[in-house]
Amino acid sequence: MDDRVHRLTDNLQGTTRNLRSLDRMLDSYRDVTREQRSSVDRLRDEVSRTNDQVRRERARSPSYRDYGSDSEFEGSPTVTRRRRKRSSTVRFADDMNRELHTLNNSLRDLSNDHIDLGHQFQSEVGRRERGEYEARRTMKDISETLKKMPHEDPVASRVERRLNAIQNELRGDRDRHAYDRYDELLNLSTDLRQAINQNQHYAQQASDERVRNQYLQSEANKIRVESDLDNLKRKLDQSEGGKVALQAQVDELRSQLHRIDNEKGRLKQQMDDSRYEDETQPPPDPVAQFAKGYEDYLQSPLQPLMDNLESQTYEIFEKDPVKYSQYQKAVYHALLDKVKPEERDTKEIVLMVVGAGRGPLVRASIAAAQQAGRKVKKIYAVEKNPNAVITLENMKDEMWGDQVEVISCDMRKWEAPQKADILVSELLGSFADNELSPECLDGAQRFLKEDGISIPCEYTSFLAPLQSEKLHNEVRNCKDKDKQPDHYFEMPYVVRLHNCQVLDEPKKVFVFKHPNKDEVIDNSRHISLDFDIQNDALLHGFSGYFETVLYGDINLSILPSTHSQGMFSWFPIYFPIKTPLFLKKGDTVSVDIWRCVSEKNVWYEWAITKPQILPIHNPKGRSYTIGL
Repeated sequence: MDDRVHRLTDNLQGTTRNLRSLDRMLDSYRDVTREQRSSVDRLRDEVSRTNDQVRRERARSPSYRDYGSDSEFEGSPTVTRRRRKRSSTVRFADDMNRELHTLNNSLRDLSNDHIDLGHQFQSEVGRRERGEYEARRTMKDISETLKKMPHEDPVASRVERRLNAIQNELRGDRDRHAYDRYDELLNLSTDLRQAINQNQHYAQQASDERVRNQYLQSEANKIRVESDLDNLKRKLDQSEGGKVALQAQVDELRSQLHRIDNEKGRLKQQMDDSRYEDETQPPPDPVAQFAKGYEDYLQSPLQPLMDNLESQTYEIFEKDPVKYSQYQKAVYHALLDKVKPEERDTKEIVLMVVGAGRGPLVRASIAAAQQAGRKVKKIYAVEKNPNAVITLENMKDEMWGDQVEVISCDMRKWEAPQKADILVSELLGSFADNELSPECLDGAQRFLKEDGISIPCEYTSFLAPLQSEKLHNEVRNCKDKDKQPDHYFEMPYVVRLHNCQVLDEPKKVFVFKHPNKDEVIDNSRHISLDFDIQNDALLHGFSGYFETVLYGDINLSILPSTHSQGMFSWFPIYFPIKTPLFLKKGDTVSVDIWRCVSEKNVWYEWAITKPQILPIHNPKGRSYTIGL
């Protein structure tokens, strides 16, 4: 095989040399051809000139005519003169014949050279074709030989093994960098939020700059009007005849000047007020900073049992500075109550975090155990979202180790290997139970020991009458040809309340406790509430809130009177009504609200019964349900 390859290489190199030689011969052939063509052209020009000269000489001399024999004219001076002229003409013709003969020989030599070069060219082309044929035949032989070689070629095996190793390395690099990319994407929401705040800051600066420009423009207008006024006064002095007209113009300009002064004063006051507000306004709290841009913005409530939350949603919740601190305190006090000081070295606790998300409650529980100095035998992190499970597995490998076991499963379907002393969850929504915390925890409480602790242990929803033309218009502008006309007025919305007025103090609606010790567990509810209206108003719906007891006296709340300072994980919820209701001071508003439960769904229904009866909103969950 090596000999054939060498022969093929030598043949290819010889063919290359022949081709180069042929190229050089072609270049020489082109040069010779150009020289021959130039010589032929010169010869043709010289022959043409010679023929012209011969024709001119013939035209001037009668030497070629037939004048009879010489004997008839012998002795005559005229004959002697004619003979002399004829002799010179014949000599000239002989010289021309020799030159023409020389030219013919040169042309014949050039033609022979041309033919020889053509033969050489054809010979070299044939030699090149034979070399290419030999190369193709050799390559064909090598190909057939390679096909007949056994498949267990050590070189091929080594190449294949090396390719597999490279593929494994690439797969490993991809897996390692996936989570880095995942974390980069998680920071997108925060970066966008900062960009929005920065843009709003720039908008405020632009507004101040616009007022400043208007002020400067007013100054310029004032100077221009004063200049026009001076010019008109001079014209008035110079032209007595146009005094009346000029006086009218002066009065008009004076009125314009007065208006400009007023506008100037108003703009200056506005600039001073804006500057004073900027100087005296306290720095915004975390809630205000987070809610920037979300004021009166309607959002559909989350349905974590039906949908897997996105990474940016987890990322926003995890940045709450209050919620997880309170959870850590609750777990800390629960551990202290479960394990007395004299048992701290012997008793171990089993802790379960259901709905673990990306692990903030697991971290808070581990920190609470270290703070309390209590032993935790095992922490089960139960999560159904596969994307969040990947993050939990990474945290387990990098930080937690065997102390944490990650369970990828719906908490209602999981069979725990042992029962827990403490069950921790964060399944609350803006109306406490609207993300199905009761159904989830009722299904998971079978994991809890008889004396086990649930965190949270209790939560309560609240409702208050609300006036907000802005929110009502936002709902009214939502239209969908595929939905029934009242669809968007029959579903609740999570919203950061801003342009609104709460018409009475919020009142309790539904209360849930865990673990649920009822013999028959039923999470459907109904309540009638009465609100006293203190001022004339227009009712557009109801605002909902919640507060929860995590453990002992440790609470979380979005109720305005008891709001957890700095917490932004939840906004209030808004229940709209289709027809706004005019209320007078002293009126009583009565509302009925139901929490309905079926095998597959949970939904709310609400209706106003006083001061007038309005239709029930969302009957039988026709517009909005929460999937179990």
